Amino acid sequence: MRRTSIRPALTVVFATLLAATACGSLAVADYDYRMPVALADGISTARVEQVGGDRVQTERLVGQFLAGSWGDQHSLLIMKDGLLVLEEYFEGWAGTDLHEVQFVSKSITSLLVGHAIAQGWIGSVRDPISRYLPGYEHLLVGGKEQITIEHLLTKSSGLDWNESDPPYTDPANLRRQEIDSDDGVAFVLGRGLEHTPRERWVYNGGGVTVLGEIALNAMGLDAENLIAEVMDGLLTNDDIQPVYQSDGRLNTAGGFFMTPRGMIKLGQAMLNEGLWGERCVFDEDWIRASTTSHISTSNGRDYGYLWWIDEYRAGGEAITVTFATGYGGQEIVLMPSLGIVAVMTAGNFENRPSRKQLVEDELLPVFVR
Repeated sequence: MRRTSIRPALTVVFATLLAATACGSLAVADYDYRMPVALADGISTARVEQVGGDRVQTERLVGQFLAGSWGDQHSLLIMKDGLLVLEEYFEGWAGTDLHEVQFVSKSITSLLVGHAIAQGWIGSVRDPISRYLPGYEHLLVGGKEQITIEHLLTKSSGLDWNESDPPYTDPANLRRQEIDSDDGVAFVLGRGLEHTPRERWVYNGGGVTVLGEIALNAMGLDAENLIAEVMDGLLTNDDIQPVYQSDGRLNTAGGFFMTPRGMIKLGQAMLNEGLWGERCVFDEDWIRASTTSHISTSNGRDYGYLWWIDEYRAGGEAITVTFATGYGGQEIVLMPSLGIVAVMTAGNFENRPSRKQLVEDELLPVFVR
């Protein structure tokens, strides 16, 4: 879990802060690039120049993080062509620290469901959810019996749900009420049907709680064994830890803790369509389905199976970006056409910087000029 002890000294020591210029450029701190250290966790490392990266731009990027130009950042890791070329930690965080990844957990839950389907425990994404929720059939009436697994994966169940207003800090927030309830699944399924399933995308963390219950019921496993089975050969208990809700259920919508190195290993396996080294960790067809657009969202992006899809610009060209994102600035960003995986953890809960601006303006110029 998140540490309560005094944080260690900064991983990177910096000297003079350079003030922002009158034209509005970001403040930059002095920083000398160093290659990440290779550990016994299967991650190979290289210097950024070895994969065509620009050292000066890399130093500028990290210098901005050190100067606080992108808020309260805790880590920044970049893999290019399967090699870890940047790994830095800030504000006293270290590589062995488990960090709450918030809504990135939803994208992990997609992998749990995909594993259950690949193993034959769940028949199809088009199966009605009632098939895997014994004891809750009485709540799935009035049109809710039409809700499928795919509707939950694409946040288009049609259930009446608004977890953005009031904010999460307010006890009246729906998602917070669900987490604190005696039965999160009943809380979610007890909501009325506001739209026909598939009609509209609505951000709904409660639906991911239901997906977690479906995966567990289908596989007949408890939460810890579920993670061990799905992530076998990729992540260990040192890399990822589950968190539970008041009813004892796994918080599949926002509760995992992970190390940044664990996050980037997961991202690289996604980029490799399920492969980590020679091992097939995730089903290739599921990775493709998860990162394919199935519905448009209300914020202009597309949505796969609990993974976001957007278009960024690099060197005057459009590139497709797939990402898992969590409240406060937790990010796993995949850029398949460039062979790049980036991971960030942060504490930007009040004022969250633009991920797109950061990636387009500062991260991509490391590799695209």
